[in-house]
Amino acid sequence: MSIHKDYVSSQDRYLEFFCDKAKRAPFVLLPGRSGGDSWRVMISAPHSVEQMRNGSIKFGEYDTGVLARLLYDELGCPVIYKTCNCNDDANYDEVCGYKETLKRFITEKGGGIRYLIDLHEMHPRRENLYDLGTGNGRNIEAGPEILDVVKGELEVRGFEHIAVDDIFDAGYRYTVSAFTARECGISCLQVEINSRLLCREYDEYCFETVYLALRDAAIHLNGGNK
Repeated sequence: MSIHKDYVSSQDRYLEFFCDKAKRAPFVLLPGRSGGDSWRVMISAPHSVEQMRNGSIKFGEYDTGVLARLLYDELGCPVIYKTCNCNDDANYDEVCGYKETLKRFITEKGGGIRYLIDLHEMHPRRENLYDLGTGNGRNIEAGPEILDVVKGELEVRGFEHIAVDDIFDAGYRYTVSAFTARECGISCLQVEINSRLLCREYDEYCFETVYLALRDAAIHLNGGNK
């Protein structure tokens, strides 16, 4: 296993990459080791850099990209994440190369990918630590167990204040979760993580615990295999 065991050090290293505003390709899709063929689960981070919505720049949710990249490093599962703001919003725009590339990859796997975990950060002022968006059930119809697995792994790690479809329900049809569930027929869960858990300036900071919960959820959904 090639992961750096010091997760905080790894967080710093990848944060530097996602915060850098250098011009790059708009996003990266890593198909996973062995082309991702052994994986039922895929990870997405469409807001891992700044994005543009309705003419306004929105803050990047940089740590979601870090989490996605660490999951790839340790597990070898397929991941997709944004790497450059092209005056777009992959979780909002109707016409979107990020979502189309994701759709094409999943479709080409011929049913191998069954679950998508779409990572986001929410403002530290929010009371909830997590908001799990199912589109009021529509986005997880192909595999409703994804909600219980992710929620269960968070609870095992001691997290409380886990909401479901509260503020961020992923109901808008062009969110990554809604689009992918509809177009690919798989189960998609939007996971909103409170920034207090990911940023060191807050007392609740526990990046490693957040990561481990997501890692174990991915392993569980993959049938316990990695």
